[in-house]
Amino acid sequence: MTPESAAKNNAVVLAQVTEEPVAHLSQSFPAEVLYWKDLILEASERYGLDPNLYASLIKEESWTYDTRLCPDGPVLPSCTSYADAIGIAQVMYFHFGCESPENCEVGRDPRANIFKGAEILAGYISQKGGNWHLGLASYNAGPNWVDFPADSLDYADRVLAWYEKTNDQ
Repeated sequence: MTPESAAKNNAVVLAQVTEEPVAHLSQSFPAEVLYWKDLILEASERYGLDPNLYASLIKEESWTYDTRLCPDGPVLPSCTSYADAIGIAQVMYFHFGCESPENCEVGRDPRANIFKGAEILAGYISQKGGNWHLGLASYNAGPNWVDFPADSLDYADRVLAWYEKTNDQ
């Protein structure tokens, strides 16, 4: 019953609830990414990120079957990049206060890793004036670049291309 129809019928409306749209992840992500859906959604909400953008970053960061990088399979806490980034969101170990990736158990905790990655990405996007492309390039190369390396710009392009695929679903 709407407030207008209630007034016409002398009815009392106790409350009118409007719901915010519920954030969701596209089902086009691989199962290995969707497995972390709840944490990705929660971290994205906390830091004001589009969850499909952040999930696209995670897919790009740790989607590999190279057992030298991800010995237990893709998108898992055991992943370590050649640059020593760790975990699901491939966060550099020093962001957790660790001295090396080998001794950084907190960085391999899925919740800590996903939330720290979201915090870092949101900070870089903010630092770059809301520009997703430059925020993603910062996530890849570090934030202090004026002219980003080509591979970091290509990285940002790949993340955004996957993001566009998720919005087509």
